[in-house]
Parts: sequence; structure tokens; C-alpha cells
Amino acid sequence: MNQFRNLLFFAWIAVAFLLWQAWSTEHAAQTPAATVATTQPAAASGTAAAVPAATIPGATAHANAPAARSVRGPTISLRNDVLALELDGRAITRADLLRFPKSRAPGAAPVVLLDPTPATFFEASAAWIASDGTDLAFRPLDASRSFTLAPGQQDVTARFEATTASGLRVQRSITLDRGSYAVRIHDSLVNTGSGTWIGDIQRRLVRLPAVTGRSFFNPETISLNGAAWYSPKDKYEKRRYPDFAKDGPLNQEVRGGWIGLSQHYFLAAWIPERDQGALFSLSERGHQYEVDARGPQVTLTTGQRFTTTTTLWVGPKVAHDLDAVAPGLGLSLDYGIFTAIAKPIHWLLTQLHKLTGNWGWAIVLLVLLIKLLLYPLSAKQYQSMAKMRKFQPRIQQLKERYGDD
Repeated sequence: MNQFRNLLFFAWIAVAFLLWQAWSTEHAAQTPAATVATTQPAAASGTAAAVPAATIPGATAHANAPAARSVRGPTISLRNDVLALELDGRAITRADLLRFPKSRAPGAAPVVLLDPTPATFFEASAAWIASDGTDLAFRPLDASRSFTLAPGQQDVTARFEATTASGLRVQRSITLDRGSYAVRIHDSLVNTGSGTWIGDIQRRLVRLPAVTGRSFFNPETISLNGAAWYSPKDKYEKRRYPDFAKDGPLNQEVRGGWIGLSQHYFLAAWIPERDQGALFSLSERGHQYEVDARGPQVTLTTGQRFTTTTTLWVGPKVAHDLDAVAPGLGLSLDYGIFTAIAKPIHWLLTQLHKLTGNWGWAIVLLVLLIKLLLYPLSAKQYQSMAKMRKFQPRIQQLKERYGDD
């Protein structure tokens, strides 16, 4: 009986946890917050048939290159139906989640994930860095400074270009799909000069996290606030902000993974092209925390081209959306030690919600299904109890007769 009671207790805990998580996600706007959600990374782009391909030795070649000089261009507004961005070609400086208001009050402002405000600074950047540390400056190719998804359109794109005195030209397009929190960044490089250009792309997230006291009643303070990354070899790993320095440096070459900064409701993550390696690293500078995905190194001789597409996820942690973007991205939901049972229960709860359209009824049905699943154990427990009752009179007699023995 105790075993059955324990099973029911753990089942109840799992259901309560999933209910709390579903409610928290649906009412995330009530929590002051913010970080950052999804589309599929584009397939690797090939080089032009008539142009020699670029040499790509690996991800680590410029791990110790000089720090890049930050170069800014004009600010552009890029907006679909769920996400509003401000960017300058090199960096995304602001990201508003249009479907997540800060409060339930009518007309409340949306949650700001990437934020240029000094007290809550959070920025995502993707910069091409030459071997001497020179940072390329992007300029917009279109006269318009605002790009909004129009009715009937499936995506909206802002285009940029960067050039160097030595003849390197980089054309960049930043695209938002309808209904998606995934930002696709496509770069096309060509060396039109007479010399060789060597450099790599540095994808970076920089954040100054808010300082909050730990409270059981505020899930933001007890869930993961820090870095999370995934590799096919080591799977999902994480590190809280206070542990950045204590746990030592991270210098991990990864192909087919992602790295980001996570909080309870939202995730910001860089997802490099799957067949191109990158060097993942963490760093702390004062109260600012950084995660980087750097590489691959590219060597372009005269006339050579190179193309790459990177995805930046900036949005809520919605399991089915995250799983569709990149392998292991759904693990950022981080069920901890309950992952083995929580993921299938969450999947079943989601299917029941699709069927009923109501989280309350979905949970009622989930509890009934769990009880049906455990019914064979319950039946055996009741059979054992019935047998014990059959022997109860005899046991009582023995107690009365030999109670003092």
C-alpha cells in the first residue's frame, strides 16, 4: 500500500509541476522579466560553381585574436506579427515580444528581451572579425529604415552590406518569418581584392542580469538564470551566472549545437549552421556575462566566396517550437531530474490540451489516464489487503494468546 501511495504522490507532484509550468507560461507577462524563441535553420549554402570555394580550416583559429572594435551603423526596425526588432546589421539591440505584455492591464507594453537600457543591457551580435581584430561595419542597402510584415506576406527581410579597403564584400540579409521568433541571418562573402582575407564570424550574447532576491514564490529566482548549451556529444549543459568564473573557462568545439542565455520563461540562443564548427566560450566582465559561438575561420583568396546562415532564437520557451528549430533546443525547458517522466507527461498533456482546448480539463484527463495506467498496481494492492483481512481474526487471536511472549 505504501508503494502505491508513493507512486500516486510522485504522479501528483509531476502533474502539479506541469500545471504550474503551463500556467506560468500562459501568464508569463505578470512576471517582470525577460529574456528570449524559433524557426528552422536554413540548410548550408553552397558556393557558386564558377567560383573557387573558401578554405575553412576549423573553428578555433582565432580563439586568441585581438578583441574586435565595435562599429555601429544606422538603426533599422524589423517586425513580424510576434517580434519587433531594432538592429544595425551587426547587432540586434532590442527585441520586443509582441504577444507577451508586461502585465494584464489593457494596452500594456510588451516584454523587452534584448534591451539597450544600461541597467538591463542584453544584446545579440554577429560580427565578421579579420585576423587583425578589425570589425566590419554594415550599412543598410535599402533607403527605408523600417520593415514590417505585410498582410499576405510570409516573411520580411532587411539587407545590409559591409566592405573593406582590401576588397572583401559581405552581403547580409536578416529575415523574420510569420509567427516565428527565429531570426535567420544569411551572410555571403566574396573577396574582390588582390590579397587573401582571413577571418571568422563571432556570434555573441552579452547581458547584464537583474539582481533579484531568491524567493520560492517567484519562479524567476529558482529556475536557471545563466548559460545553456548543447552539443551532440555532451548533450545539454548549463551554468548559472555566479558559476561562470568558479567553474572555469569553457572552450568547446561544437558542430551541430547551440549556445544561449536562459531564464525561466525565455531563451536567447545562437544556432550556427549544422555542418560548420564553432568554438563555444563563456566569459564574465564585471557584472556583464557573455556567451560566444565563434567560427569557422574562413580564408578567401581572390575571387573566392563563402556563405553561411545562422539562426538566433529570441522568444518564449515553447516546447514544440524549440524542438523544431534545432536538436536539443527543447532541453532548455530543463525539467532537471524529472526529465525522464516530465517530457512524456508534458507531451501527453499538450495532446489533451489540443483535444479539449482547456488546460483544466486536460489535467483532469491526464490524472484519469495516470490512474488507469496504475490500476493494475492498485488492484494487486486491494487483493493483498483482502487477503490480510481474511487472516486478521487469526492474527488477533495469536496476539491475545501470545501477546506477552
